[in-house]
Formats: sequence, C-alpha cells, structure tokens
Amino acid sequence: MQFIGPTYKKKAVNTPVNSISDVSREHLLDKFHKLHRLLKCETVETQGGKSISASRHPQGLMFCIEHLAAKFVRQGWEQVGSKPEAAFPLAAVIIALWHHHPQLGDLLLANFYEHCPYLLPYYVPKLQGQTDQEYYEALGYLYTNGQVEKQDKFLKRMAGITRLYAGLMVTPSQSGFHPFGINNAWTWLAEILQLDPRPDITATVLHEFLSVAGNALQMTYQRQFFKLIHVLCTEYLKRLVEVTPKGQGGPVTRLEHFLQQALRSQHFPPPEGMLPASFLII
Repeated sequence: MQFIGPTYKKKAVNTPVNSISDVSREHLLDKFHKLHRLLKCETVETQGGKSISASRHPQGLMFCIEHLAAKFVRQGWEQVGSKPEAAFPLAAVIIALWHHHPQLGDLLLANFYEHCPYLLPYYVPKLQGQTDQEYYEALGYLYTNGQVEKQDKFLKRMAGITRLYAGLMVTPSQSGFHPFGINNAWTWLAEILQLDPRPDITATVLHEFLSVAGNALQMTYQRQFFKLIHVLCTEYLKRLVEVTPKGQGGPVTRLEHFLQQALRSQHFPPPEGMLPASFLII
C-alpha cells in the first residue's frame, strides 16, 4: 500500500464525523467503528476509494487523533451552535471513542478549553503588551480579514461548544466506566459560581450548561444541587445584572427565565434531543 498523505487522513476523519446524526443506533455504530478502526491503525477506505492506515507514517496516528479532537470541537460551534440537538449523537460517538482511546479525550478537552476557556472555568486576563487581537483570540473570538467577529456570532459559537461539552457528561455509558461523567458538571458549576461574572458570556454558558446537564445534576445530587441553584438565583444573578450593560440583558433574561421555571416546578427537564437508551453504543 502506498503512502497516503494528510489530506486523505483528514477525509478519513471528516467524512464520518460530518455525517453523525440521530438516524439510528446502527448509523452511530457505523460512524464509531470507522473512526475506531482508524485509531487502531487498521486499514480504512476513504470516500473516493483510497485505502489508508494511520500506521503508515511515524506520526500518522497522532495526526489523526489531533485532527479528530479538533474536528469534534469544531462541530460544536458549526453544527451544534445551529442545531442544538446535534450535540447528543456527537457525544455518544465521542464517549465511545474516548473509552477506547484515552489520548483522544485528553486532546479533546485541550481543544475545548482553547476555544472556550469558560469551560475550565477561566476568564483570560489581558497581559501587558498584548494586542487587542491577541487578547480577543485568547477569549475565543475569531478574526476574519483583521475584523473580530460580531458578539452575537461569538455567543452562538460558545453556546454550541458548551452544549457539546455538557452533552459528554450526561451521555450514559453501559460499560460501568464513564471517562467524563456528571461529577465534572458539578465541579464546573460550583467553580464558576466562585468567579466574578462577565457580561454576556457567563450567562450564556450557564444557560446552555444547565439546559443540558441540569436534569442529570438534579437526579444525581438532588437537594445539594438545588442549594447551589438557590445561590445562583439569589446571589449570583444579581452580580450578573450588575455587570451587564444597559440594552444587553438578553442572556441574563433567558437564564433567569429558565431558572424560574425550574424552581417553580422543582424540576430541570431532560435536554431536547437526548438520545434514548436504545441508542447507546458502549
């Protein structure tokens, strides 16, 4: 078999990832197996009939893992940002692959935190001598032809990334082992409430995160969770309002409305698009 370059390795990643959807369990299994075989250095066939193996180059496997991790996070802002329910079939495949390939999980988290540091959680400070572009890029903004992206587009991308990130934690595993379980959601929520909020982004990530993980957190931590939500509603929301400029209160209003509904019913609903147990692939 001849050496096949990075373009075809990217195709071996991009083609199955781009087609992941909630069509059926069999569909998800097919995408999982194609990617799993690639990461096991087995020979796989790309679209166009090229046969490739990650083992054909000393750095081939690492290239595939790095590209796959980056591709999954990119799907968060490109696909999930526009179609929120797409987070769950992606999460199902990711968790199954993570179970078999821990290095993928490490690089996946690194990509999440690079593009959305609020998931650490962390608010990047501006460094001495840092240009505005360097600072905004560190915050997760994209630049096109020297122009920073509009705030609404930035928030939409961060929402998609956050939803996929939270989706990983609530995707169940039948194996008895979860590489990134709901305890990580509890830790994140407790830690972000210890930080001073920022305009727009804090309310956005909190809303998306709780929309996805709120039900699982309630089921797991019960009264402890509602104590944390009480702190969020009685203390932290006031701080969010204080840092929000006039006329830019949309994210805070949406978060407050969501929390009020949950508190009135004493129930955080399961996220829309959550896959049924019959779809589990690991």
